[in-house]
Amino acid sequence: MSASRPASRPASRPRPQAGFTLIEIVVVVTMLSILAAVAIPTYRDSIDRSHRAGARQALMSAAQWMERNYSSNNTYCASATDCSSDPLPESLKAAPPSGTRAYTVTARTATAAQYLLTATPTTTGPMRSDTRCKALTLDHRGVQAVTGTESVEACWRK
Repeated sequence: MSASRPASRPASRPRPQAGFTLIEIVVVVTMLSILAAVAIPTYRDSIDRSHRAGARQALMSAAQWMERNYSSNNTYCASATDCSSDPLPESLKAAPPSGTRAYTVTARTATAAQYLLTATPTTTGPMRSDTRCKALTLDHRGVQAVTGTESVEACWRK
């Protein structure tokens, strides 16, 4: 048997390096930063609007309760002689009614024929730093108001 010569190998090409270049990483990080700068405030605003919607719903439920109370007792007050205490039942004093409380709902009755409902952000809840709308109010005539810097339209219609 004759010894065969090993076939000659072609000249090996250098293999490309696996991984990312610094420029590619910088481009991706920049794009993610821009996306986060847009997405995070939009998400936070959506969450705030959701909490405000819960507060508006709580105020409307409390107003319905006040009207039913007036129909039954001919007064918005807690009793015929007591207009100084909050007439709302405990089940209507929180928004949302279960879970982490974002707003506390209170009713103030100046007279037997008038009331003012207020949804105030809790000091430890998710809306504690809301300066746009702050507290939402609703009175016996259906007049809506806010104590923050935003307009009533923006806080009550969104």
